[in-house]
Formats: sequence, C-alpha cells, structure tokens
Amino acid sequence: NATAIRDPEGRPLRTVATIEDITERNRAEEELKEREELYRLIADNSTDMISKHTPEGIYTYASPACRSLLGYEPEELIGHSAYEFFHPEDLEAIEKAHSSIRKLPETYTVSYRIRRKYGSYIWFETTSRTIRELETGAVQEILATSRDITERKRIEEEKLRLAEHMKLLLESTDEGIYGVDLQGTCTFLNRSATQMLGYVPEELIG
Repeated sequence: NATAIRDPEGRPLRTVATIEDITERNRAEEELKEREELYRLIADNSTDMISKHTPEGIYTYASPACRSLLGYEPEELIGHSAYEFFHPEDLEAIEKAHSSIRKLPETYTVSYRIRRKYGSYIWFETTSRTIRELETGAVQEILATSRDITERKRIEEEKLRLAEHMKLLLESTDEGIYGVDLQGTCTFLNRSATQMLGYVPEELIG
C-alpha cells in the first residue's frame, strides 16, 4: 500500500509505502483452490449425487449425477428446497435427520423416497455432514452424498414378504415342524409341534 505526501500546493514530495508478506495467505488460497478443484472433479465424475445445501436445505450445488438419478439438470435444483422433492410420508423422518445434522457435528444417514422429474419416486440413501464456522460453530452449509437404493429396498421388501408368507404357511399346517441349530438346540417350532408335544414354545426353544 502506498500513500503520496504532498506540499500545500498539492505537489508530490514523497511516497510512504507499507509492505506486507502475503506468502502464507497466497499459499493457503492456492491450497483451498486446489481442494475445491479436486472436490469438483470427484463430484462431477461420481455416480452418487453430491450436493450442497444451505442450513435450511436449499440446493446451492448438485453434481451431474442428478441427471441420471433424478432426471433434473443441476440448474433445475439449485435455488430450490430439497423438501420440495421428498415423499410426504417420509417428511417426518427427514425433518428429524435434518434437525440432528444441524445440532450435532456428525454425519447422518437417512433413507427416503424422492420424486424424479416426471413424477415417479425412487428410494435414496443420503449421508450428510455440516460445514461449520470455526469460531461460533454455526452451520454454514450441508454437504450430502446420495445414492439410489431402490433395488436394495425392493429386495428387502421381497425378503420380508417371503418371511411373512413362510411364517403363515408354517403356522397353518397340521404337521409339526421345528428347527435346530448345528448344536441341536431348538430354535423354532410351530403351533402344531407344540400341541403334539404338549409343551409351550418357551419350554423348548433354547
């Protein structure tokens, strides 16, 4: 920074300058720039959708994966609240997760349904964490990584349905059926088996 010293007529007499060493500041700025470029490179090439949000949940960034996962261009999400896209039945769980994220300096994972561009819903699993102001701890932004778990959910629901069907089948048959582990310990028996043996399940299981 330089300041000119002038005489009463306004003519310059001398210049006073202050010099500041900004090497460390420049180094820090370069490192920050490199990290941001690396983060953007990873985000742009990830099959997961990486997004940034305000503390209130407004999109400030969405990676290109949003095109294949949700059918939206990044520009169609930025400026909108993520709450606009959640399934109504999942709002309570998401609001609870959102509240926890803002209160605690930890990552949080939640599963929910999200609406694609043309109205259909898919299952998302999102892991989020906060970026906080160093001195106050106030949340500056929320970083989220989301993936499509629709197929995983379908398989889980199919397994649950088959388990319920098997349970109904075992309880409706007149044949006594029981199960044991590799040590021969009883782990399961149906209603007919207990009636045949004259025990209640608690007397045999284990």
